[in-house]
Amino acid sequence: MAIRILSGIIVCGPPVSFVRIGFNPHQLIESDDSDNKLAQKKAIGPNRDFTKVPAKHVALRQLLFQRRHGALNFGEDISQKLIVIDTISASELRVTWDASVDLSSDFSRIIPIEISYMVIGEVADK
Repeated sequence: MAIRILSGIIVCGPPVSFVRIGFNPHQLIESDDSDNKLAQKKAIGPNRDFTKVPAKHVALRQLLFQRRHGALNFGEDISQKLIVIDTISASELRVTWDASVDLSSDFSRIIPIEISYMVIGEVADK
């Protein structure tokens, strides 16, 4: 069996969104917002389908912390979370992020700017 490695960066649009990344070809196949893009896509190995569900790694790469105008007290509790969820099959990777905002806090939001991914798996020799 040959090995195929795919990697890239998801450039995030809105604070709550998703993308689906196809493996063969290695491309963005669906997104709920046109501002979501793939950058620095790389593929190593034969351009074939994975024989089974590959290994994957998804990680936050860059975040933006936005503060409401005039909010200076950082000692208060901030109810803020950023959730990144990924699911993988033999043919695609889906990445969802949710930077929901608690409007009662002084901190307005944490926005994901970039999420990196790497997929490694076996493909048939021919």
